[in-house]
Amino acid sequence: MINLAINYQVKVASKYEALFLNYTKIAFKLLQLKPELDLSVAFVSPLKIKDLNNRYRSKNKATDVLSFEEPEEVVICYQQAKKQARELNKTIQAEVSFLFVHGLLHILGFDHQTDADEKIMNSLTEKILNSAKNN
Repeated sequence: MINLAINYQVKVASKYEALFLNYTKIAFKLLQLKPELDLSVAFVSPLKIKDLNNRYRSKNKATDVLSFEEPEEVVICYQQAKKQARELNKTIQAEVSFLFVHGLLHILGFDHQTDADEKIMNSLTEKILNSAKNN
């Protein structure tokens, strides 16, 4: 069973529970994984994500998304997502969706340390996002 909880530490334009649950189910089906996950998602401020990034990755700067395997959590900086959406000429929902799926794939064991791994991860991200559009 997939359990998803969202902690809105900052104000966001819309709720994302159903959307994120759909992406998670698509990812598990696509990857042929047993659908068992207790996932939490937090929308946080730039200050909070900077603190987490510094504490866990020794990078003293804000970032857009972090993921943690224990506990299974995706942390999204909503303000950074809004900025990136404007820069990329995307909707905020499209950018937040991309960041969520990216973080989810990290939790499921994917990474982008090499060019080959990055291609795999980007391809999976696009497949998941496109599958959701076609549902």
